[in-house]
Amino acid sequence: MIKKYNDNKLIAFNMIWSIVAVAVNYAITFFMTSYVTNTAGAEAFGFVTLSNTLTSYIDVISIALNAFACRYISIAFHKGNIEEANKYFNSVIIADTVLSIFIIAIGIPTIFNLERILNISEELVFDVKILFVLTLLRYTITIIGTVFSVGTFITNRISFSERQKSISYLVQGFFLIFLFGIFGTRIWYVGIALLIASVYVFVTNIHYTRVLTSELRFNISKFDTVAVKKLISLGIWNSINNFGNILNSGLDLIVTNLMLSPSIMGEISIGKSLGTICNSLLESATNSFRPKLLQVYASGNIKTLVSELKKAMKTTGMISNIIFTGFVVCGRDLFRLWLPTQNTEFLYIIAVIVLMSDIIIGVVKPLYYVFTLTKKLKLPCFITITTGIINVISMYILIKYTSLGAYAVVLTTLVLNYVHFFDTPIYAAFCLREKLTTFYSSIIEHFLTCFIQVFLMYWAFFRFPNCNNWLMFVLKCAMVGVGTIVINAIIILLEKYWNRRRQQA
Repeated sequence: MIKKYNDNKLIAFNMIWSIVAVAVNYAITFFMTSYVTNTAGAEAFGFVTLSNTLTSYIDVISIALNAFACRYISIAFHKGNIEEANKYFNSVIIADTVLSIFIIAIGIPTIFNLERILNISEELVFDVKILFVLTLLRYTITIIGTVFSVGTFITNRISFSERQKSISYLVQGFFLIFLFGIFGTRIWYVGIALLIASVYVFVTNIHYTRVLTSELRFNISKFDTVAVKKLISLGIWNSINNFGNILNSGLDLIVTNLMLSPSIMGEISIGKSLGTICNSLLESATNSFRPKLLQVYASGNIKTLVSELKKAMKTTGMISNIIFTGFVVCGRDLFRLWLPTQNTEFLYIIAVIVLMSDIIIGVVKPLYYVFTLTKKLKLPCFITITTGIINVISMYILIKYTSLGAYAVVLTTLVLNYVHFFDTPIYAAFCLREKLTTFYSSIIEHFLTCFIQVFLMYWAFFRFPNCNNWLMFVLKCAMVGVGTIVINAIIILLEKYWNRRRQQA
């Protein structure tokens, strides 16, 4: 028997399990990065990251089908139209299966000739190919299983999915330790561990769908080409937007591999891996609000929707500020202890730039969902594609004609990502027919809080001795964490005080 909770409790549970999932994922990635980098080198780890990055290229195809699947299944389900919900549900399963077979048929021959496409050290060629094959298989399982996550979404039990993710990361970690411990360092063991974890997620998603939404059942006769065409016609804009995201940051490692060197690619991949982990926390926090946002939008209450969006922005903004402040203050110590054999100062600077690019912008992430809710995706796609093209051209010019080298790869992304502080809040307000400045109070508050936190925490710990062991590092992180939470609490209390004064006036 599954207990029922009110919306605030559900969002809280969703958030808590999201944080747990990211924490477990961080611990696994922390171990894997350190072990692979210190035993096999930065280049080897670079290909682990690149193999996962390449799946985002395939997403350009799959996201066209899956982007709106959850939306249409959920709306039909909430309206009690189970027949229509099952039509979309089964159509997506079958279409995703066909797509997966096509991807494998194209991907395997390409991987067999990978050394002709990328710069790979001779001793790593076999391992890299096996890793890419395993990553491709894992990705196809993930595609087929995507629609089965709809059960937790419809019932606003995202916490179940996040708990399931946490367990899958532990499964991944167990097999990594087992394989590395028994057989030594081979980077394709990472692919095996990820594949097993993905199978676990696939199976448990099917279980949750049956338990939470038993009305949704697989039935091949429910397949409807009209439903598939409808989803693709809407989702194509998400595909275009995803292609723009690839141009903005997804090509970083390939450009580095081809224009600089595999070893520099490995170093940049370490900084990007931290950004990816932190970004996944923001994505999970954002996703925790989406079931509620969908319900409110379906009710037609736009004022309440704006209020919920601001609440989500405040949450993601606070998380991003704490992450960024903590890393600015403690990042150097982290790299010295974590990867002592690498150029830690270079890694620190790269990671700070990556976090400034991916994390500071976290405050506007909840607003991206407005475009899906309102089905107004064309303009955001056009902007993303345009900035992506500018990014690739700028990256090429800076690497070829300046001495910036690796810094050019991440700096162009940083500058162009900040465009979204202008287009996203303005267009989201426009889509909801609200004042164009509606969301800027939250953004300005976010920037002020970030500046205050970084300044105060960096100043407070400027003379703090370098951490020579993990105990000192944990102590320093705890002190910074408490400090940032106190600063956030003071700002929130001051905001409430001034709001009360304005209301009284």
